[in-house]
Order: sequence, then structure tokens, then C-alpha cells
Amino acid sequence: MATKPDLLTKESMISAFKDESPNVRLAAIFALLQCPRFWADMSGHLIQTFTDPSLDVRCAAFRLAAIIKHPDFVEQLVQGLEDDAHNKRLANYSARCTALTSITGHQIPAVPGWQPGECPYSERSFKARIITAQQWKGWLLTSKRAEQ
Repeated sequence: MATKPDLLTKESMISAFKDESPNVRLAAIFALLQCPRFWADMSGHLIQTFTDPSLDVRCAAFRLAAIIKHPDFVEQLVQGLEDDAHNKRLANYSARCTALTSITGHQIPAVPGWQPGECPYSERSFKARIITAQQWKGWLLTSKRAEQ
């Protein structure tokens, strides 16, 4: 799929995003990366992979979201951030934060900040991720109010 993007159709991409196999769904994400012409039409399908049963599919989707930078991604990225923090899914959490910063231009530094030698699974790091997730929720609420 991803090696011949010129041959891909929107229908084949949709089918791959809905496939039972996480490997096929990953291939769909990597193929979409190669097909900017489909980004607008496929953003809804990419959003669905943000809650995919496969953590690898999710992480790849977050990384692609950071590249596409579609504003519709923001709310879904924020909604899952605290759950990733609570469940210690560090790769997913980090990819969500990177995507949020890429899309919004807004950055929320970890408080307390990481210190060299600190275990990423320490209680201090865990609390910093929870605080950051809550700050993203607050930022989202504030930005929604500003739009109204």
C-alpha cells in the first residue's frame, strides 16, 4: 500500500482503515502519510484510529496527526491524554502531546519537569503527566469559549 501511493484510491484506503488486522490499519496510516491528496477526506477515519485497540496503530495515528495538523484532531487528542497517562502508555501520551503542540502551536511544559536519571514511571513523572493532561483540557475549554 504505502510503496505505490499513486495507485491508491479513497475506497481502498477506507477499506484498509476498517480492516480487522492491526497490521493492515498501520499500513493504511503509512499509506495516508504518502498521499496528502487524501488527507482532508480521510481525517475522520484517522480520528477513529485514535482509539484503536492496537496501541501501535494509535501511536502511528498520533504521529500522522502531527504532520497533517487538522484542527478537528485536537479535541480527540486531548480527550485521550489523561487515560494514556493513567495507564502509563508513555509512547501514546508523548505522541499525543507532540501532535497537540504541532497542531495548535501551544506547548504545555511538564510540571514538575523531568530530571536526568529520573525513571519515566516514577510517581513524580506520573503526576506531571496527569497535570499536563488536565492543563490541555483546560486549554481546550478556554479556546472553545474564545471561538464563540
